[in-house]
Amino acid sequence: MSPQTVMIIDEHPLFRYGLRHLMGSDELFVIAAESGNASDALNIADKLQPDMILIDTNLYDTKTFETIRLLRKRCIKSYLLVLSFSSTKTDIYNAIDAGAQGYLLKNSELDMLINSMRKAAEGHHVFSEKVYQCLINRHQTYDPLSSLTRRESEILHEMATGLKNKEISKLLFISEETVKVHIRNMLKKLNVRSRLEASLIYMRSK
Repeated sequence: MSPQTVMIIDEHPLFRYGLRHLMGSDELFVIAAESGNASDALNIADKLQPDMILIDTNLYDTKTFETIRLLRKRCIKSYLLVLSFSSTKTDIYNAIDAGAQGYLLKNSELDMLINSMRKAAEGHHVFSEKVYQCLINRHQTYDPLSSLTRRESEILHEMATGLKNKEISKLLFISEETVKVHIRNMLKKLNVRSRLEASLIYMRSK
């Protein structure tokens, strides 16, 4: 895998320093930029278009989740990974609904963090165990998978493995636009807002 450009968004200089050195020890990652506030971060990310963006849920005097939502719109190909001390349901749900693709806790073991970041670089959704359980519990009261068509189920399976729309279309011999239509219908049936939440429901069922 080619080196991944990374941007760090965190208001604490000491944490940015530690994260920069942790990821700098791995040849896969290149720290391309960092920022301590949302407004600068949005401008930098927009120009840089990094492969991965690491962001805290607590940015001073900022609506962090709105920032994540804007990053998702402006940096479509960037992997948005939350690094936070917060394991509250509200923060986790808000981050995922805003477009985050992974959520790791800052108090995790260093080996776990760097291994998870490597998986994220490969396109996998990564979560600390406590975060994963919280997301699973969010959907445990119902089982909507039975409402999906066979094609929607096939697409969901491939989506859960981390494949993009274009890759799914080639694998299933259908157009990319058809994949998008199926995904829209699937999200509606599953009563979720994102591909990630749909994938989590699928993973829980296995």
